[in-house]
Amino acid sequence: MNNKLQYWSYKQVLNKLQFASEEQGFILEKVSPVYMSQTCSSCNHQDKNSRFGELFKCTGCSVELDADTNAAINILHRGAYSPFNERKFN
Repeated sequence: MNNKLQYWSYKQVLNKLQFASEEQGFILEKVSPVYMSQTCSSCNHQDKNSRFGELFKCTGCSVELDADTNAAINILHRGAYSPFNERKFN
């Protein structure tokens, strides 16, 4: 499986996602992953000391969850229909 993954082209994957999103009628928004695993998905507090390998424990509000899950929630929150995004859609 890992052998097959190394041959994936990031640009090809993005192009396929872009095409699929347009075909289905939704907006695909690229989100920078910077600091997503160090930011709390609950209170938005950012601290590099909150990340302990695979565990995330917020130093602000003490929320505990898997670090990858926390980062994925943060990326979701940065999407088009997020309260963190100032854009308005009709």
